[in-house]
Amino acid sequence: MSTEKATDIISKYLTNQSTTVEIDFLLVWLREGENQKIFDDLVKVHLASTSALHSFDKNKVKMQLLDKINQQFKPKSIFKLSNYIKIAAVLVIALGTWFVFQNQEPTVLYTEILKPKSEAITLEMEDGSIQIINLAEPKTIINSAGEVVGSTTTNGLVYDSKNGSKKISYNTLKIPFGKKFQLQLADGTKVFLNSGTSFRFPTAFPDHGNRTVFLSGEGFFDVAKDRNHPFQIKTHEMQIEVLGTKFNVNSYENDVLNHVVLVEGKVALNEEKAAGQSTVYLNPGEKGTKFNGSESIKTEKVNVKPYIAWISGTLVFKNAKFEDMIKILERNYNVTIVVKNKALNSEVFNATFINESIESLLKHLGESYPIKHKIKDNIIYIE
Repeated sequence: MSTEKATDIISKYLTNQSTTVEIDFLLVWLREGENQKIFDDLVKVHLASTSALHSFDKNKVKMQLLDKINQQFKPKSIFKLSNYIKIAAVLVIALGTWFVFQNQEPTVLYTEILKPKSEAITLEMEDGSIQIINLAEPKTIINSAGEVVGSTTTNGLVYDSKNGSKKISYNTLKIPFGKKFQLQLADGTKVFLNSGTSFRFPTAFPDHGNRTVFLSGEGFFDVAKDRNHPFQIKTHEMQIEVLGTKFNVNSYENDVLNHVVLVEGKVALNEEKAAGQSTVYLNPGEKGTKFNGSESIKTEKVNVKPYIAWISGTLVFKNAKFEDMIKILERNYNVTIVVKNKALNSEVFNATFINESIESLLKHLGESYPIKHKIKDNIIYIE
């Protein structure tokens, strides 16, 4: 049967003018896969041009269609009736799809132009003075003894032991929300710092003992190998010790969870506040997790890629509670988000966003989940 003939029969059926024979032809025609879409489209066009559905009850519509079939055709066998039920079911699907399409509420309720706050990356020197770090403007880092200990490059900040400084002093980098930063320490260790992170480190490492740094936030470490000087990271909850390896540390003070994910090498984890805590070792592809205030570290095998995707600007959420997602979005974009629909906070989400603006991210989130938002007075409201 031609598409033109099928179109004519569908139109007649929808206007109560089709015959039993025509319905049988239509059933055969619908068995071909591509014809189903043509049928759906024709039903939607008919409904859009002839009616305005204010509510949709699938079961009610199906019963109405079956009543219509019984009244019109009075089929002679159960087999025939089942065919008409199939037609009714197909119509209900088309009706429902059209209704959802026509009545879907916009994901953006009201919007103004969002202007994310922009704050400077700062470097606090050992004497308490603050320097603004702007990679567009070359800068040399000079300690209190007047010695050059580092400089900025187009990629970040580089400290160089070859400068010959004998004075060991600590600097503190503070990365505001909405920004990331790259740093090379005096021993050659490379550190990538995420938004909302504070990192305290020495301008040069001592000839004896550990290479110790302090982290509050998130950082990816590519540690230079030095068997005689273990590299040690201290957070508010954990102490991580390595010789030379690559790993990610997530330890924000206002988060419930702290974790370390090992990419290569080997690391040792210790609970920072408990005396006599046994050491936990991680192998590549493992994650060590610790709840704030707990005295144990849980280990598990993981896919490391989602945990380090932030370095390249990708946000990966896997079985993430909505309230935890909001924290990450606020840090990443330096925006304020108010969740008015509190029921969302405990909901679990899975999503990946690659270098997207916050507006684009919220739009795509609203297309996949029943989430609406508005922007007012530079604040994002989730409803």
